[in-house]
Amino acid sequence: AALLRQWLAELPEPLLTFALYDHFVNASRKESPVAALAAVAAELPEANKITAARLMTFLAALAAKDPDSIPHLAISFGPALLRPKRREGALRGVLEDLPLIIDVAEVLIKNGSDIFKNAPASPQVWAGVDAPPGGEAITQDEPE
Repeated sequence: AALLRQWLAELPEPLLTFALYDHFVNASRKESPVAALAAVAAELPEANKITAARLMTFLAALAAKDPDSIPHLAISFGPALLRPKRREGALRGVLEDLPLIIDVAEVLIKNGSDIFKNAPASPQVWAGVDAPPGGEAITQDEPE
């Protein structure tokens, strides 16, 4: 989990994107945050949406073993998933926004299956994608 968090934190753009940062934060404050966050998540680029859906499934599985771990997972993964674009005084901005980021992460972890229910869940999404040099292309088997 630590390696995954580090990889997410080092992405040039967060998984939940700079462009949707304010939308995610505002959605988490709504009366129905799950529905509001689902609407924002639907705007993510397809690869981000698929990755976020699978990540939330993983984090929910970790949380299922110890429900008290959700806040800890949100604190650990929240800033890696969602952060404002760096600007002057960025550290101060992130520190001020940290409680909001953690709130978004908690709702995502607790309700990821509802928020990302329309995200493709199968690797078949990538069927027909060209393989890297020396690799094999992913193909979709025909139903029998």
